[in-house]
Amino acid sequence: MAELKNPKVVHPDFTSNGSGGNGSMDDKYVSRREFNNTIKNLDRRFDETNNRIDRLTTALYWLAGIVFTGIIVPLLMLMIKAIFLS
Repeated sequence: MAELKNPKVVHPDFTSNGSGGNGSMDDKYVSRREFNNTIKNLDRRFDETNNRIDRLTTALYWLAGIVFTGIIVPLLMLMIKAIFLS
């Protein structure tokens, strides 16, 4: 296998057809291992972001429930008092 000029890019004379290339690829290709590692890192980042969004959504639901309960329950009590105790 050809040497790597840059750890992120396959050396230009490495080609799948065995022609040896002629240096015209200009570091445009990455190896399969590097590609898969990058995809795994992206997946991990998306998973972390998704977990963060889930936690924030749960916190928002709790907050909305507390505020809603703090407003609706006193209004219901006031309506019950006004209707039945007047």
